[in-house]
Amino acid sequence: MANEVLKKRIVMKKGFTLSEVLITLGIVGLIAALTIPAVMKNYKNRLYVSQLQKVYSQLSDATKSVISDENANNFYETTAGVVNSCSDANNGKCEKGPGFFLNNYFKPLKRNCGDPTKTGTCVAATYKSITGADAGKLAGDYCIQTTNSAVICMASPKDGFSHIYVDVNGTSEPNITGRDAFSMTIQSDGTITDYKDTDADKCSTPSSAGCLNKIIDAGWKMEY
Repeated sequence: MANEVLKKRIVMKKGFTLSEVLITLGIVGLIAALTIPAVMKNYKNRLYVSQLQKVYSQLSDATKSVISDENANNFYETTAGVVNSCSDANNGKCEKGPGFFLNNYFKPLKRNCGDPTKTGTCVAATYKSITGADAGKLAGDYCIQTTNSAVICMASPKDGFSHIYVDVNGTSEPNITGRDAFSMTIQSDGTITDYKDTDADKCSTPSSAGCLNKIIDAGWKMEY
């Protein structure tokens, strides 16, 4: 009889009480609540950087190609490096400038889609900086959306340089400069730099200037 009682006690000790299960679930839930947001943010940042690196590479290849194709000494001696001119912008018939460059050296999914008020737009209505400040709209004389959903807007030369504005995932959120939206400059030799080659310490400004440098300096990582 005593042995049977002892066996029952041993069996009972192998299980968990309801309070023990609830405490365990509470601890697991707390850990999940603390870690999942950080994991998701890190995953999204890696995705943005991967898309940014792809667009950056495509732009670098395209600028060098147009210089080579036209046997020019620099980008601003090419048909691409002048003021925008299009006879039929919506259908990609552009003879000079940003429209010519983006239509001929990329494979656009959408063309002339930089107006957020029109149907078929490829840009968000407004953007915010990483500090929450209003960053306005994506600028440029001509915008396209590529087959990988990235948006590239390019402005005609001003003060000797053309600037490029990129949203790596189009109208999809977060639409934040320095996260999925970036500004760049085409240098005379065709290299793509941060906007006016701004110092990375200024990454928090609404224009996102400096964020590209910050990411490249970190080995293509978004650590801010």
